[in-house]
Amino acid sequence: SEVVSKLLFIDETAPRVGGFFVELDGIKIVADEKGIINLPQKEGLIFKLSLESEALDASFSLGGERFKLARNVSSGLWSAIIPSISTTTPVFLSVRDASKNSFEDKEIVKLAPLDRGLVVDEETGDPIEGVVVNVLKFEEVSKRYKELSGPNSEAVRRISDTDGRFDLVLEEGSYKVIVALPGRRVTERNFELDRPAYVSLSLELKKASSLRSWVGKIIARFKYGI
Repeated sequence: SEVVSKLLFIDETAPRVGGFFVELDGIKIVADEKGIINLPQKEGLIFKLSLESEALDASFSLGGERFKLARNVSSGLWSAIIPSISTTTPVFLSVRDASKNSFEDKEIVKLAPLDRGLVVDEETGDPIEGVVVNVLKFEEVSKRYKELSGPNSEAVRRISDTDGRFDLVLEEGSYKVIVALPGRRVTERNFELDRPAYVSLSLELKKASSLRSWVGKIIARFKYGI
């Protein structure tokens, strides 16, 4: 009689991890060259990562506390809300797949805190509420800075809160922020980003005569259309 032999392969490979990031304002903040994701000190940020399709459950430890990741069926990404952090903290990931392969507490990235954007009075250091921070991006075609637009074609602006704080997260590129406030000198700040990132800016506003403030606003409107 014919003997039929079959080879049985047993998958003993640990689940593989893809990319990971923290999402804020629809932008994916990724790790820098040192393997660190810099984040503002605020609650409600969402950590997301991709795992191979066989992954069954996943969680991570952050600052001694464990967080369970939930899989989004449509995107296939795993996510969890993370707390505000006050010091650089590693993320230790644990994953188990359908074949019962797993790994425990593998460090995949570090999260580091950044100060939120701040607007203050130069003389007193007091925070200033209600300041509009205009964001412009450099365009290679026109070789000019133009007002940055969001998903709905609305200008990207941030307004400082009661503590003078604001949040700003941007994609890779060259940027300029401009603050034009009555009774203050127009303040500009240029910076470049080599990856999507949270931007921590401290803006000190100098007092100015009404005429100087008005002239500064006219120049900013003429040069940048803000």
